Amino acid sequence: MDFEKEINKIISVLPEERRSFLFSATMTTKVQKLQRASLRSPAKVEVSDKYGTVDSLVQSYMLIPAKYKVSEDRRMEVVDRHNMPTQ
Repeated sequence: MDFEKEINKIISVLPEERRSFLFSATMTTKVQKLQRASLRSPAKVEVSDKYGTVDSLVQSYMLIPAKYKVSEDRRMEVVDRHNMPTQ
């Protein structure tokens, strides 16, 4: 988790009364620190090691040029249209 400073800044401005969810594929000490800082009475759900990632899984990523990305204004239009909370 190389964005600890940014996450802490976000947490510092969140309202006291809120509903938060934290999803992580790994439970590193930094993720545990984030959990303690941002969640109250968290419930932990784990998947058994028996169901680990298969060796044949192929992971990849794509770099999308900025001209094809949706603007922040457009994303907010979608949020507004669907009455989705922004905080």
